[in-house]
Amino acid sequence: MVDVSVIIAIISLVSSLAAAGFTGWNSFYIERVKRRAENKALMSFKYRDPLILAAMDLQSRIFAIVQGGLLSFHDDDDKRDLVYVYTAFLLGQYLSWTFILRRQAQFLRFSTANSELSHMLEIVTNELAMDVRPGERPFMLWRGQQMAIGEIMTEKDGDEYYCIGYSTFVENMLPIQNFTLGSAQSRGV
Repeated sequence: MVDVSVIIAIISLVSSLAAAGFTGWNSFYIERVKRRAENKALMSFKYRDPLILAAMDLQSRIFAIVQGGLLSFHDDDDKRDLVYVYTAFLLGQYLSWTFILRRQAQFLRFSTANSELSHMLEIVTNELAMDVRPGERPFMLWRGQQMAIGEIMTEKDGDEYYCIGYSTFVENMLPIQNFTLGSAQSRGV
């Protein structure tokens, strides 16, 4: 005959195992939902939207160059630098937000929407890195150059990353411009 205390012990053990299993599964599920929500918030509001705005600004500038005749200011000494410097800033701003997004999202799991965004970023990166059409070589940026520009254009304040502003970009560019102009003038260019 089976002792009642053994049956109660077995039932108690099975109940404890079931409760522990349910608690573990519940904790895993809650953590998974929490990570998805954090990922969505990060991608949607904090970094994706500034990246989209930077992409729109850059697209608008490229359109103005290609279709709008913006390069007609090349012969105007007062406006030429504004056109080139601001265009360089817009490209740097885009690369900065791309750098920030990738840096912040590197440990997050990508959902379908995020993998689509990642695919679009990859297409732009590839286009910037190609020089297959005549005349593209001076405008090509290797992947490493794109990452370096993005990193240079990014600042950190505490735990937050952000793209530097236009005035900071111009201040940082002045030593580069002076060095480039000084080197060119010393060579008689």
